[in-house]
Amino acid sequence: MLIEILERCFFVGEEPDGVLPDSYYIDEAFECLQASSIISKEQLIRLEFGLFPVFQHGGKHQAKTLYEGVMSEPTLFVELLKIYYKPKFVEENRTPTEIEQSTASTAWQILHECKLLPGTQADGTIKEEELIQFIDVTRQLCRDADLLELCDSTLGQILAHAPKDEDGIWPCKPVREILDRAEFEEMRRGFQIGARNKRGVTTRACDEGGIQERKLADFYRQQAQALNCSHVYLAETLEELAQWYENDGQREDISAKLNQERF
Repeated sequence: MLIEILERCFFVGEEPDGVLPDSYYIDEAFECLQASSIISKEQLIRLEFGLFPVFQHGGKHQAKTLYEGVMSEPTLFVELLKIYYKPKFVEENRTPTEIEQSTASTAWQILHECKLLPGTQADGTIKEEELIQFIDVTRQLCRDADLLELCDSTLGQILAHAPKDEDGIWPCKPVREILDRAEFEEMRRGFQIGARNKRGVTTRACDEGGIQERKLADFYRQQAQALNCSHVYLAETLEELAQWYENDGQREDISAKLNQERF
């Protein structure tokens, strides 16, 4: 009954202008479905994809099964890329339909907001073999689909959510090994973008200046120095992040001085 209700509300479109159920009830429905043996993993992933815009408005569920599937099955990850991005060799003059635009927007949101890394274990650690296998298979599929550059950039942004390692250095060792491959330059650029984006919105006093940015610059520089001998490409990427935040801190200093002069 829950499956039918969710599908009729969000897929059949019988009430296109109807009020959407509160995210709390969606959460409760999915908790019940996950605990049931009636629905398959594939059905649950499909439902979570269709309902993903609802999860954006709060709630505890956050499309768990969808993300677990996308980060463990390369074909699902590549399918999302194909939905949103067009390969270089494809040229279409037609305007996408409303449904196609909505589906593409959902695919972009799922990839953009992904914080789960391939190979993540129950305790939060990353299993290196699973991570490497996922990335190698995914990149080959995207190479065949002429989406390799976008694949690397997207993966790099996701890898920016890696945890620290047991030695206290960020990112953890499995992610370091991936990002230090010489040929993964585009993935390192994506990693920089992801590291900046995950900071989110900041607030500060009008006369504070760039204190926050300098703390971040110090953090990234410390990680770069710790990896300078063992992971030279990644260390350079982290040093660039540190320099970016130093420059951003200087801009905030100037803004604070202008605010002081104004008031």
